[in-house]
Amino acid sequence: FYMAFLGSKGSAVMTLLWFSVALFYLNRRTPKLKTFVLMGLLAVPVTWWVTSYYINSPGQSPLSIVYDRMTTGELQGLDFLAQHWVPRYGLMHGHTFSMDIARIKAQFLGTPRPVVFHEYIKNLLNGTAPYESTGLSESLTLFGMGYANFSWLGGILFMMAFGSICEVIDAFLM
Repeated sequence: FYMAFLGSKGSAVMTLLWFSVALFYLNRRTPKLKTFVLMGLLAVPVTWWVTSYYINSPGQSPLSIVYDRMTTGELQGLDFLAQHWVPRYGLMHGHTFSMDIARIKAQFLGTPRPVVFHEYIKNLLNGTAPYESTGLSESLTLFGMGYANFSWLGGILFMMAFGSICEVIDAFLM
């Protein structure tokens, strides 16, 4: 399951995400401070370990990668979409999903991995070949994916739908 989603940024987040969700629901009846300390003791080393896999330039550290993703790095792809991509090329009208499905299908079949939209945008930002799969992709955020496909309204609706799904799952698990 993990390898199937190795195609996009899910590979960097999947370990920490599943671990955090499972730990939260397993410890939901413990005092909040105890849960916070336990998650900190386990999540910080796991995050450090997963992030260290993506060090690819001198002077880069897991801490600098996390800091970059939480600040300016997280918004570079969205800025590129809003300022350059959509005004120049128009909206994708759902084509980004077919790119993701093709990537997941390739992972299951063991065929060469086609580029996903995240990687395509990262390649354009870095000036490399647009259709070359790099394995590490620019984060476009959930709003960015909605915006790239269906404009501002699409971005807002994507966030609302995702939040609603999360609320339903949370209520079910509680």
